[in-house]
Amino acid sequence: MKKFLTGITTAAMLMGSAAYAETTLKLVEVITSPERTKVLQSIVDGYEAANPDVTVEIISLPWGQAFEKLATMVAGGDIPDVVEMPDTWQALYAGSGQLASLSDHVADWEHGATLTEKTVAMGSQAGDLYMIPYGFYLRAMFYNKNLLAEAGVAPPETMADFMAASAAVSELEGKSGYCLRGGPGGTNGWVMMAAAMNGTNDFFTEDGKSRMNEPGSVEGIQFMLDLYQNGYAPKDAVSWGFNEIVA
Repeated sequence: MKKFLTGITTAAMLMGSAAYAETTLKLVEVITSPERTKVLQSIVDGYEAANPDVTVEIISLPWGQAFEKLATMVAGGDIPDVVEMPDTWQALYAGSGQLASLSDHVADWEHGATLTEKTVAMGSQAGDLYMIPYGFYLRAMFYNKNLLAEAGVAPPETMADFMAASAAVSELEGKSGYCLRGGPGGTNGWVMMAAAMNGTNDFFTEDGKSRMNEPGSVEGIQFMLDLYQNGYAPKDAVSWGFNEIVA
């Protein structure tokens, strides 16, 4: 299994009860999309080319049901060798002793010293190093220049501008001003809006209290509600997940 780690550094976890000596390894992908699967497949192809005695089977789970499907697999004994999963899932599986520590593997790995401090920190959120990220999310605002120009508005610089731009674009026939992710995985959007309106991305105060009840956070959540209830997002966006907003 050490060879597998050194050859494929995915945002993955090794399931502690898996049989690492097998020549066929099962890799479960949970953040599934066509482009992401291509990236994952290219990593696997490179690994298999360097290790012709090992075959990696990729099982792609639909994102909307991935959490439940993976949990069912593990509970039923169909445990994968490697799992690509969000970092926020670490504690669940590490806390029940189902993940293998990667610390010793990385210590003996020729590229172990190249891992950045952020990479190690993200992979160690459950205490030990259980994950090695192969990419990081960047929070950014995407906007359609042509639509904004057609609506006669500039790219927003403030939250008030954001609401005004969404309203203006929504006045165009067949267009909506905001692409809401209201279904699976949509929590991040609410948290980001709350943080923006609250003026901080710290989730907790110094004494450990959640900031989600602070006036700014409440205002940010209301901002999201207003976007939808004012008709600035498509009606069915309340159930959209990752693939729907990309489409």
